[in-house]
Amino acid sequence: MRSVNEEGRLRIIEMMWELVYADGQVSEFEDNVVWRAADLLGVSSRDRIDLKHRVAGSGNRSRPRGLEERPTRRRRRRRRAARHRMRCDSQMTKL
Repeated sequence: MRSVNEEGRLRIIEMMWELVYADGQVSEFEDNVVWRAADLLGVSSRDRIDLKHRVAGSGNRSRPRGLEERPTRRRRRRRRAARHRMRCDSQMTKL
């Protein structure tokens, strides 16, 4: 049976990020595929994100287009919760 040590798993994720950043844009799909692969390989979120930033900063571009525009999962949840509270508040005032 084949096995890959931690250094090898990190290198696999790093190469995946290099492929993702090859065109200068990161799609949500690409980001999700790397996240899932890292999870399956047992690479921690911290290591995955560190590798992502290292690869993103290694080229001539500081950050690929599209990455800064997409809100993080936490921001999306907060916005959704705020919209929900606003709807609930407006419904309560109608009563």
